[in-house]
Amino acid sequence: MADFHDMRARMRETSYEPEPSGGSGLSFWIVTVCAVAAGFAVVMFAPRLYTAQRTAMLPAFKETLARPESTQPASSTAPVPPPGPMRYAGKSADEMGRIADAVCVPPRVGATNIAHQSEQLHCLLTEAPARYCSAVQRSKITAAIINHFRIVEHAATVAKIEVEPRVLVAIENLIRTGYLLRPQRDDIGTSVPRAIKERFDRVVGSKLPCPDPPWWAIWK
Repeated sequence: MADFHDMRARMRETSYEPEPSGGSGLSFWIVTVCAVAAGFAVVMFAPRLYTAQRTAMLPAFKETLARPESTQPASSTAPVPPPGPMRYAGKSADEMGRIADAVCVPPRVGATNIAHQSEQLHCLLTEAPARYCSAVQRSKITAAIINHFRIVEHAATVAKIEVEPRVLVAIENLIRTGYLLRPQRDDIGTSVPRAIKERFDRVVGSKLPCPDPPWWAIWK
């Protein structure tokens, strides 16, 4: 009997003792946190790795996207109109005025002298005269003529400067063809020397060579 009791005592001493519940709970949370961190890493980085691999596997597609950018450079400048009268084909009077202004008064840097201003005015007087079918364009050229005469008059106080003959001839041509009407002639006459005013008064003007406005234009 003693041997049997000794055997039972040894078995009781070597039997499995469960770990405290606190340790198993801590292990559970550690495993849970690690699993969440691993899942977050997969969600964040897996799409990037997949996209990079897909992009590397498609070199032809990348070249196709890059080619149009290199072969079709963007242009920031407007298309240049054709030279000569063709640049005004099918344009309205005000559209012709904008084109002619760009032709006659290109951007310049620095001050301009009387000769350069005379060149610009002569161009405005002779470039696309049909633009003066527009009342707005007639007012603009009238103001330009008056301004030029005043500049020449001011410059003549310190030097012998006169209005260029070709500018006077161009003004006469606009009067003769009817593009400068009586209101514009009167405005110009108040700003030019008497001799030039009398010269302009002797020019016989024609009827304004422009198509009649449509009947519904009176409602505008």
